[in-house]
Parts: sequence; C-alpha cells; structure tokens
Amino acid sequence: MSFGTFPEALENNAIDKEIRSRVALESKDAVWTYRQLAHSAGAIVNALAEAGAPRKSRVGLLAERNIYSIAALLGIMTGGHTVCPIDARLSAPDIRRRFRSAGIRWIIADSANEAKARQLGCVQVLNLKESLDSGFSPFYAVGPEDEALMLFTSGSTGAPKAVLLTHGNLMANALGVAERTGVTPDDRLLHAMPIFHTNGINNQLIVPLLCGAKVALLEKFRAETFFDEMQAWRPTYVTGVPTMFSRLLPFTPPKNAISELRFVRCGAAPLSEQLHKLVEEHLGVPLVLSYGLSEATCTSAMNPPAARKYGTVGTALSNQSISIRDPSNGKMLGPDEEGEICIAGPAVMKTYVPEQGPEVFYEGHCLRSGDIGKLDADGYLSITGRLKDVIIRGGENIYPGSIESVLSSHRSIKECVVVGQADQDLGEVPVAFVVLKEDQRFEESALKNEIEEKLSRIHVPKYIFEVSSFPVNSIGKIDRKALKTQVRSK
Repeated sequence: MSFGTFPEALENNAIDKEIRSRVALESKDAVWTYRQLAHSAGAIVNALAEAGAPRKSRVGLLAERNIYSIAALLGIMTGGHTVCPIDARLSAPDIRRRFRSAGIRWIIADSANEAKARQLGCVQVLNLKESLDSGFSPFYAVGPEDEALMLFTSGSTGAPKAVLLTHGNLMANALGVAERTGVTPDDRLLHAMPIFHTNGINNQLIVPLLCGAKVALLEKFRAETFFDEMQAWRPTYVTGVPTMFSRLLPFTPPKNAISELRFVRCGAAPLSEQLHKLVEEHLGVPLVLSYGLSEATCTSAMNPPAARKYGTVGTALSNQSISIRDPSNGKMLGPDEEGEICIAGPAVMKTYVPEQGPEVFYEGHCLRSGDIGKLDADGYLSITGRLKDVIIRGGENIYPGSIESVLSSHRSIKECVVVGQADQDLGEVPVAFVVLKEDQRFEESALKNEIEEKLSRIHVPKYIFEVSSFPVNSIGKIDRKALKTQVRSK
C-alpha cells in the first residue's frame, strides 16, 4: 500500500478494477460498493462547496449511526475539511459548548437531529440526505500534515477535550494496525461501535476500507442477538470492548456463525487474564488485546495474534515507540519498572483544541498518556492504572489495577473495579465493587485476606460491595466516575 492519505486510498480503491465493484459497506438497509461509497463522499464534498464552506473548515457531524452518516464522515475529510462527529444523544447545550470551544462553524445533520443542530448557533446546517443527493465533486488533494479528524475524549477522568488528528496520523495508525492484524480484501469486519469514537472510525472504518475489505454495520450491539447477526454476516473479525465480550459469555454461538472468524480484537478498557481466556475458549479464536488512546489516533500497542502474552496489551505497532517514565520528573524507567506510559511517533495527535500547556508532552512530541504501566524485557506492555485514579492512602500510592488483578483471579469473581473513597484519617482508601459468577457466594473477609497476602495491608479495600453489573458510558467502558458517586452516597 503506497497511498499517502486515506482520501487518496478511498479514491484509488473506487477506481481500481479489482476493488471498485466489491462491497465496501453493508447493512440491513443498503449495500454499497467502493465506487458507490466514493461517489457519496464526493456528493458531500460538492454540498459543502455549494454551501460556501471554505476549504479546511471544521465541520460537525450530528447523525445516527448508519451507512449514510459514514459517507458524510468520509466525505468531509475527502473535501479537505476536518470532521468532528459528536454523540447525538448529548443535549443541545452540551454539544454547543463543545462545538464552540473547537471552532465548529458548519454542521451536517440527519433529519432526526436537524432541529437540534439548528439550536447550536453555527454558521450553517446542511441536511444529510439533501447533501447526498447533490452533484459530485472530485476529492480535494490533502497532505499528511493537513487536519482530518477532531474527536472529543470520553471524559472518563475529567472534562472532555477535543483531539485534533491529521491525515498523517490516521494513516500511521491504519498501516500499523493493518500490518499487525493482516487485514486483506477477503476480510469482513462486523462493526458494532459508535462512529464518534476513535475505534469506530480509525480501526473499524479506515483500516478495512484502506485494505479493500468489507464492513458490515450493525444497528446496535445486543448480546442476546449478536450471534444471530454473526450468522447472517459471517465476519472474519470483530472489534469490541471488554464489556461487550463478557456479555456474550452466557450465549452459545452456533458453529456456522463463527466458522469464518479468524480473530477478535479488544481494547478501550482493561481486560483481566481470566476473562481473556474465557472469551477465547468461548469463541474458539484468538482474542487480540490492544491499547491506545484518541491522543495517539487509536492503537499504539497490540498483541501479535500468533504470539499473545496474557496479562499484557502487546508490543508497539510499527512506527510507534512506547516508553515508561517517572511521572514526577520524566526520567526513563527500565524493564518491569512501573511508571507513566508515553508514546511517540507519527500517530501522536497534532494538539488539543483549545491547546493545552506543554505538560501534555515530553521533548520530541512524546505524549504523556496519563496511564500507568510497565514494559517487560520483550517489550510487552502491561497496564496497571491511571495517574488520576491513583489512591493516595496516608501518603502511599495505590494503583487500582494491582488490587483488581488479585480480585479478578479469584474463583468467585466475574468482574471487579476499585475506586478511591475519601477518608478523614488516611485521606483516601480503596473501595471495591465486584460482580460474582453464577452460583458463587460473596465472602468479603476471604477476599480481603487474599489481597493482604498477595499485596499488602494498605491495599486491602475498606469495603467490598457486591453489584449485579457496572455502569458503562456511551462506548461501553466501565464508568468509574459513576462508581465514585455511588461510593460517596454510601
């Protein structure tokens, strides 16, 4: 693959005799070839030009998740603009604050969200259907340094921020993921994640479409019907989050539903070694665990499918480097030393919008992830927590991931989360929430004893609460902020 940018790749795929008639996107409503997808993207280019949007405008996308909104997302980028997809479920005031801070002055909205879009006070709102029915304009020539995509972070550890990514960032991520996973035109991805999230865009649209593969779009992930969807679409791979795969465990997949599946991918949140092995046994294929963040486009590390190391998120992708540093002074740490995960290379974002201070980076545009982890002697990365989640108990740092690792290995526990609770004497203490396996009993004292034996007394949670399930955010991550709120109310 010698494409310099994704618009160039999409256009070439659309005119290549071997690929143009192949299916690019399919759903229950429509099936589009690469040529049809490129034509729809060109219609978006034309609609923005006719509306008077200057080249390199920042354009918001407010639409439900379907083939047509995907065409709009890709069309904005191929027109030389920066696309900013947003969660349509957010309130109008919330979206207005985000768009104003990011300088969004144009919006493409579908009919279901057009009224909300017109409340936001941007320069102009274009109707998605009308835009797709407009004439065709050629793609705009863009370079690797041109802005392409703006994403708001999930805000799981604070206020959401806008991450600005270039075409070069998108290609660096896509080529690294394609190389590690070996995606080819014979692959079909089953797409079940939001398109306002980096995984749903970069790994589940740009990677397969760059490689000439097919993308089958699900309306929504539902554990109880997911294997029926797999039976209908026969994907060769699926990408998801831990919550999604854990919810599939009670359901038995028909053999013909997974007969063409060669691997599944998981990222965006921690996955215990125990759950990792359960999912692989249940599906009969490798579960490839990966790690990344929007600020580094999407994926920075991934387990090689044929050389997975349980308990890790794999090794750095090509053209990316991962280091561990002391968060207090930036000093590089050695193998098996725990510190802040830092990422460098062409996938690291251009900037935040609005820009933030230099504390986001070390020298050489090396990104501070805010995550805590360690590298082993073979370069495999393990995640142990987040800097902002660190529990400071009487002046001693406790990383929730260490406690969660012990709890998740217990025979009675299906899932667990550890958060901090304010304490008048010690400042803060750990508190655990656990979901038990079926027919298992909750034994708080036994769990506390095991944590003290395997870690230390200071790691023992003050309380261990049994819950039936965990709250999750819009992309399926466990919502730690919601759990901390529950702790304050207890």
